[in-house]
Amino acid sequence: MLVFILSFIIVICMIVLYSASRHMYHKELEAVGSKKYKLFLILPASLFLMEKVLHYEYQLKMDGYLRKKLLLLYPEKELELRLRLHWADKISYILVVITAASLLALLISFSHEGGNRFNTIQRPYYHQRDRYVGVEAHLRLDDTIRTKPYSIRIPKQLPDSETAQHLLEEAAEYLPHIIKGDNEDLMHVCHSLNLVTIYPNTDICIEWHIDNPSFINQQGELLCELTQNRKEKVNCTATLSYLGLNKAKEISITLVPLNLSPEEKLLQAELELDALLKNPLEGQDDSEEVVLPNKINEVDIHWSKRESQHLAIKILILGLIGGVLVFIGKDYEITQKIQSRNNDMRKELPELIYKLNLLIYAGMTISRAWTKIVEDYNKALSQSKIKEKTIYEQMKITLQEINNGIPEIKAYEAFGKRCGIPEMLRFSTLLIQNLKKGNETVIKALYEQSKEAWTIRKSLAIKLGERASTKLLLPMGIMLVIILLIVIMPAMFLLRV
Repeated sequence: MLVFILSFIIVICMIVLYSASRHMYHKELEAVGSKKYKLFLILPASLFLMEKVLHYEYQLKMDGYLRKKLLLLYPEKELELRLRLHWADKISYILVVITAASLLALLISFSHEGGNRFNTIQRPYYHQRDRYVGVEAHLRLDDTIRTKPYSIRIPKQLPDSETAQHLLEEAAEYLPHIIKGDNEDLMHVCHSLNLVTIYPNTDICIEWHIDNPSFINQQGELLCELTQNRKEKVNCTATLSYLGLNKAKEISITLVPLNLSPEEKLLQAELELDALLKNPLEGQDDSEEVVLPNKINEVDIHWSKRESQHLAIKILILGLIGGVLVFIGKDYEITQKIQSRNNDMRKELPELIYKLNLLIYAGMTISRAWTKIVEDYNKALSQSKIKEKTIYEQMKITLQEINNGIPEIKAYEAFGKRCGIPEMLRFSTLLIQNLKKGNETVIKALYEQSKEAWTIRKSLAIKLGERASTKLLLPMGIMLVIILLIVIMPAMFLLRV
């Protein structure tokens, strides 16, 4: 009930938070194209929670490392807003994960509380165990309702006589493997035998007759230890009974001397404890408490409670953990975006140098060639012939700075710093040298860098191809497992039958 209430409160809080903030921050989000964020519908709620409830202004001011990364992806004038949106995006994922986990926990809790209406229960098959089903009876008379919980024992189905005989024969055949317990085999018995009276997972009853009860009792316990180099043979007869059918099975065992190691003593104490806990009330029928043993033979025993957790609690906790992991993973996503941006620029650089060299050969200055390239890019972009390219977007910013009165040398220097990769820094240095020394030297230098850029692009293509082939290993491994399951499962079902 507590999980139900907690999940319900979380879901209601999320709905109220979304409703209260869905008409806020629209102008800011439209200015940067909020639809680029996968959870853009949740961003207003995250911004509201971050600024009005969590008061994250201090964290935003101190986050210098993240500012440097975002400055490589976005213009400086958008930096503050992008930083806020990055944190809001991380919080959005937390909200979604926690809301989903709360809804699932709420549904599970509700289903456990309400249950389903029925009046028939399927009985287990004969090879399965009896099972207990928890139900609630709702008694109604006019407007009066009474509810009472029950735990009903559902007995398993009974097989026909032919199947019962087959089960008896199988049980008799496999019985020696069951009774050997912790012994290596029945020819070297030094530990107690597991003389079961009910064959496991069946209703087959077993009665034991031992020809020498001075060594082994009806429970399979060894009554005396043999001296060194002494062996004793004991014959046990098991009579298996099931649905009025009987079958006898004779089993011969050989007792050998026992020399217990510390591990064997622990194992023996564990077996004795198992037997004791099958009837913990033995000798304590009138007691208000069940007293558990503190020592068996030489072995001390300490007890502790094992708490059982509700499935809904586990899901809620997993949801909280998942939200934290997603929150941390969003910073890694920024690093991946920067890596992808750098790779894009390395792919686009040879084409840019080729265009620039061609225009300079035609007699244009660097600034005029720069303007021509940006104008051609804007035209192709407006006609939807190409997608946005990182290096040309940075060129647009540089051209805008030059048009606003910033000296070309400073504009080209800022261009190299914004791009943030060594190749672009060398490229911007060549442009600055051109302004100082003229076109003759820059043409040769651009030609050399063009060859280097093509070499880098080829090596990058090879690396990306190898990475793509590596990523295919996981789905190929999954397909192999599925094929093996398809082949093996029919054989396993046939063996069970």
